[in-house]
Amino acid sequence: MVKQTFVLRMNICGENRHLRQAAADFTDSEYSGPNSVSGFQTRLMYESSFGNFIVLGDFIVVNIKQSTITPTYTNHPYGADFNRNTLVNKAIDLINNNGGLSTIFGHDLISDYDINYVSGDGTADFTQIFLRNTRITDDYNHGDLNAGSGYGGLPDTYYIDASGGNRLKTSKGTIQCVGQYDLSMESKIVTHELCHSLFGDNSFHTSGGNHYGTSTAVSSIGLQGGYGLMGCAGSSLTSCNGYERWRMHWKSSTYNTSTYYIAANNVNSDIQKSDGNKTFIIRDFVATGDAVRIKLPYKDNSNCSNQYIWLENHQVGNNNKIDYLRYSNTNDCRNQGTAGIYAYIQIGRDVLESTSNLEVWPGNETDNLKQITAEGNWDMTLMQSSTYDCVAWSPSPTARTEMLNLENPFMGYNDLQYHFFDATGTTQTLCSNNGDFSWKKYYNTTKYNDSLPFLGDIHDAFTGTMSIGVGTNPSTCNLATYYLTQGNGVFTPSSEIKNNYKVL
Repeated sequence: MVKQTFVLRMNICGENRHLRQAAADFTDSEYSGPNSVSGFQTRLMYESSFGNFIVLGDFIVVNIKQSTITPTYTNHPYGADFNRNTLVNKAIDLINNNGGLSTIFGHDLISDYDINYVSGDGTADFTQIFLRNTRITDDYNHGDLNAGSGYGGLPDTYYIDASGGNRLKTSKGTIQCVGQYDLSMESKIVTHELCHSLFGDNSFHTSGGNHYGTSTAVSSIGLQGGYGLMGCAGSSLTSCNGYERWRMHWKSSTYNTSTYYIAANNVNSDIQKSDGNKTFIIRDFVATGDAVRIKLPYKDNSNCSNQYIWLENHQVGNNNKIDYLRYSNTNDCRNQGTAGIYAYIQIGRDVLESTSNLEVWPGNETDNLKQITAEGNWDMTLMQSSTYDCVAWSPSPTARTEMLNLENPFMGYNDLQYHFFDATGTTQTLCSNNGDFSWKKYYNTTKYNDSLPFLGDIHDAFTGTMSIGVGTNPSTCNLATYYLTQGNGVFTPSSEIKNNYKVL
């Protein structure tokens, strides 16, 4: 169980009861059993971990004048006047000068936030700073974070508790800019930054949470979407995934009483070719944890990472769980998703216990989960950018538009990947400018999908009599890999001996 202090910088309108409700809708302040879990963040982590990881928190709301942070304006490119650490320190100074901890739900003592607290100074188990103000284009005088961005770690500073005699260190935690997000409806950046403390550093970005600021090697060019707790701007389903549960050893004491951390209907379902033919009953993934992982048998040499196919039954809309397509609970243009089997490939990162830290937390397998969509892989035709109507961030948005052209199960694109084109015919070396997600997808000249297919759509799940195998699109074959670094959008080959070219 982790007790957190949440510090929100926001402008509050209305009565305090509205603020209390908003805070309660995001994170619970107390836990009295499974039936008490209701706040979005608490519920998401509770459902993901089967109650093994309970996140509780209380809130301090700080409204602080701009002039307190930036008495002068220099517009320094790295926010010399208005940077996140300066804001945190000034906000905490204001809290201490006004009598110390004074939270929304009355958890004002250091012992409320330090599980090992005895006496004297303590260190908060975790502190998250939510910034409402956002940087305006390149104007760093009004903040150095854009909405949806965040960082791990806090400046070494202290709260004073309500008694005035003890201090609470805040070095463990995160800072993220949530802008105008309604936190009761989720904020992927909050979950993403929190889960870095569970899964690892930036080299563990995956499931839509990777970006070109991550400098460690990936196994294929561009960025990948998907779903999971480490997902962020490119995440589709809101739930966790089986790979994350496996790494954390989260399993249901009700539905999985076996000793296996990958099981389906209480039967070991972590299988490979030598196990022969197997048949499984796969119950709802979020509720039971059932999943199947299949080790793929082929790779070029022993230096290549192992690959696995994961199968999970997500009963979207039928299980009363946090398990639906992102934005479907806030925008009518987004369907909640299709109930069915969701599949993805895991590349590497298959060691959980070792005397070597680098074997458990390798730095060269970033973005190692690749989605398999029932719609298959295609060669795409790049079209003129066009307007789209879904979750628009500007009055007349235009975005990457493509058309499905030719089925290509081995080397083609699916919706949840960056697609790369040399639009000018002059590019000699691809870089980040050539790639983007597909925001609007045409099937022919008149039929299209503009509900942000790169964030998942109704065609992702396997349903009914659909099948997948070596000769289908999509295929069960290995992925070809090409290891490279992508820091700042510059692509550089890396770890050539790890490249796998077999797709059979």
